[in-house]
Amino acid sequence: MIKRPASLDARSAMVFGGAGIAAMIAIEAIAALQLSAEANVLQTSITGGMSSVAAALLTKQPYQRHIVAGGKHADYARSFEPHKFILRESFIGEDAPPPVDTPKWDAVIDTACGALLGRALSQLAPHGLVLCCGVRSPRPRCRSSCAA
Repeated sequence: MIKRPASLDARSAMVFGGAGIAAMIAIEAIAALQLSAEANVLQTSITGGMSSVAAALLTKQPYQRHIVAGGKHADYARSFEPHKFILRESFIGEDAPPPVDTPKWDAVIDTACGALLGRALSQLAPHGLVLCCGVRSPRPRCRSSCAA
């Protein structure tokens, strides 16, 4: 359970659902940092419910927005008009991220976990904020006895 933001009435909360409320809380947390318009905010995914709502809400914010997505989602990611679109494969790289890389991100919204989060954490600026949220579970595998 998460607390409904005071700025959101019950009807709007039902419309947005849990994913939307999580996205709003993430945006409010970033806003509380009072970052400048030059601040770099990274979003590590774009296709889920929380990710899509967060991207839409971030378009209304003054920050330099960066979105990481796979090639097949590039057009969708670009529809949110980020400052920069980053191809997932180039962001992760071939090597494991160093424990501390060059600071790039003032805030990160992560719903992808794994290597994306590892890379983002290694590039987090001092006093930066990382919001990890969303649901990530393995894909169910159907055994041969499953009904198709």
